[in-house]
Amino acid sequence: MNAAMERLQDELRNRGAHYEVIEHPAAHTAQEAAAAGHIPGHMFLKTVVGMVNEQPVVFALQATREIDFAALRSVLGVEAVRMARKEELAGIVPDCEPGALPPVPGPNALPVYLDGAVLGTSEIAFAVGSPEAAIRLSLDDYRQLVSPRVIDFSRAPANEQPRRVQARRPRRWWRLLATTAGGAAALIGGRFALSGARRWPLPATLAGGAVLGAAGAALLDPHSGARRRALVRDKGWHYVRQLGRSTRSAGVRAVHRTGGVGSQLRGRGHPRRSSTP
Repeated sequence: MNAAMERLQDELRNRGAHYEVIEHPAAHTAQEAAAAGHIPGHMFLKTVVGMVNEQPVVFALQATREIDFAALRSVLGVEAVRMARKEELAGIVPDCEPGALPPVPGPNALPVYLDGAVLGTSEIAFAVGSPEAAIRLSLDDYRQLVSPRVIDFSRAPANEQPRRVQARRPRRWWRLLATTAGGAAALIGGRFALSGARRWPLPATLAGGAVLGAAGAALLDPHSGARRRALVRDKGWHYVRQLGRSTRSAGVRAVHRTGGVGSQLRGRGHPRRSSTP
């Protein structure tokens, strides 16, 4: 166990706080540590040592977000905010390995700034001194222990939602022209194939091809055609089921009507006898 972890556990025990130490394979970034420890990224904090007017401070934010330095300068009302350089970290956090600084004041009593987005979770976790160890505790216990200043200074990474490159869609009129030509060719072929039958006039053939082409363009469209075909299919099945129900109802009525007529005929053939003596 490293010195930073021992010191933090002593402070938590003295306050009666509940916590869990998580050991995991070595990780070089906060998101890798979250994945290695099976912790959601929005619950895992990454710690960044910054320099505000050349004074070291600690920034704590979710592993899934990044620092917005323009927002920091605006909120803190300063002109110079930057990340601490590697050679500066050795003197600021001597007992922690790179990338494993916990978001606490530490031996040098550094000011700690907590990003406001973290308040949306009830539990947090963060690396403590080593890339193979993390600690998990409630956000309330952490705030009571550290008393960080809560400000909004993070943003979603620029590459979090990569721009979707859509395939170039063919122009609608080209699709309509192609399907119209196909429909017209089919009708013209059928027109000449009907030997001995009355041939269709050419304008009617072209008009029919245009109708078929428009229907084909609507139903075969690669982007909206599936939805349209599903609607047509559902409507078709609806009418088929409705026709089936109507046919069955008509058949049942016909059977009942036939049975009634038969009863009447049998009644006429067998006069009712009187029971009076």
